[in-house]
Amino acid sequence: MSIVRLSCALMIVLACVASLTLASESKKKGSHHSALEEHMEELADSYKALRRQARRQQFDAASLKNVRNIQIHALGAMHENLETQGKVSAKKQAKINLAYRKAMVHLIKTALDLEISLLEKRHSDAQKLVTQLGRIKEDGHEQFKVEED
Repeated sequence: MSIVRLSCALMIVLACVASLTLASESKKKGSHHSALEEHMEELADSYKALRRQARRQQFDAASLKNVRNIQIHALGAMHENLETQGKVSAKKQAKINLAYRKAMVHLIKTALDLEISLLEKRHSDAQKLVTQLGRIKEDGHEQFKVEED
């Protein structure tokens, strides 16, 4: 249990550092992407790499790096507020942001489970968890009406 708590604490610290780094890089480059978009792009790239590895059932050190990246950017994205299209009341916006945070918590928990399954070399479980991450992504994009490229 203490390893999980240590992992969570480390993940929070890393997410804060990553968020600050991304924010400063975006300002330097004059990026038109919001912090949320930056986090989501990182999540998508890491998920795609994991999905390829899961299909081949060939997990390695890069897999753990991708899982760590998912954890960091999911935590960073969770603390961003969604921008809604059109005018929404403050009460409805608060509900949307709460539902979004709950969805991101679910993604983070799944990514933590994936990390443990990889460390324990339970590749069959890891493959299922990667599939579950994909479903979480699809459900979130449907629920929050995200258009994918």
